[in-house]
Amino acid sequence: FRELIHTVARISGRREPTMQLSLRASLLGARFLRLLYPLFGSDFHLDDVSIKMSALYWYCKSDKARQEVGFTTRDPEETLRATVEDLRKSR
Repeated sequence: FRELIHTVARISGRREPTMQLSLRASLLGARFLRLLYPLFGSDFHLDDVSIKMSALYWYCKSDKARQEVGFTTRDPEETLRATVEDLRKSR
């Protein structure tokens, strides 16, 4: 996971996070932000379920997609570059 964070930071030109919050700290921080954001006329849109899901390791196998629809993969760095570029365009 650290390698992924390093690669995304390099591609995006951003610094890597200096620390990783625990799930408990993330949930407490979200609770605080839900109280704080309305004071500035905004809403905090990240719910606890999404935060909990982000703390899990998710993966899937592409075997069935390869067999049934001819799915192919590409270089992960190419995909990350395209994602960062798309996010920059959508700002």
